[in-house]
Amino acid sequence: MSGDPLWLAGYLVAYAIVHSLLATDAVKIRFKRVFPRLFPIYRLAYTTFSVVTLVPLIPILARSPSLYQIEAPIAYLLRILQIVGGVGFLLSLKAIDLGLFVGLRSPIPVEPSDIDQQAPELSTAGPYGLCRHPLYFFASLFLTAHPLVSQAYAIFTGWTVAYFWFGSWIEERRLINTFGDTYLEYRDRVPHFFPIPYKKKADSSN
Repeated sequence: MSGDPLWLAGYLVAYAIVHSLLATDAVKIRFKRVFPRLFPIYRLAYTTFSVVTLVPLIPILARSPSLYQIEAPIAYLLRILQIVGGVGFLLSLKAIDLGLFVGLRSPIPVEPSDIDQQAPELSTAGPYGLCRHPLYFFASLFLTAHPLVSQAYAIFTGWTVAYFWFGSWIEERRLINTFGDTYLEYRDRVPHFFPIPYKKKADSSN
């Protein structure tokens, strides 16, 4: 369908707005005040909603006309990059508390005013020693290395990578508020998005 790219772009914009709003502290605070008994499952509901609302995109991606296809031997190199991206993504998931991350395990309650109830430990080992947002980086690598690209896939991938990039900066502020000096020290020695070693300037505020 010729209207699919526009429909897809609009859907992704709406998804980003709703997804981002539901992740804000303001919405969490409001939800906790109105539905205090349901707040422990907020994270699980948020994760489920995020996944389910991507399902309508499957038929769009499946029937979209092809833009280009990269042939062998370059295609083999791209597949290797996809394997690296997939393995790196799984290792990044393994390095965090996945139960808390998706909401399958409820955190231990502390002060009633705390939104997240319990701050998870800051992961700095493994993939998190390569860059501060390895989940976003390796997912982006997997998506962009696909050798067969359709119109819808190009839109979806471009939006996803941009969303990851801008979202990582927003997440940085939350992490600084949560971990304070510990995160600032981690930020000073580990690259942001791309796992490229660099020397941090003493007066830099990255």
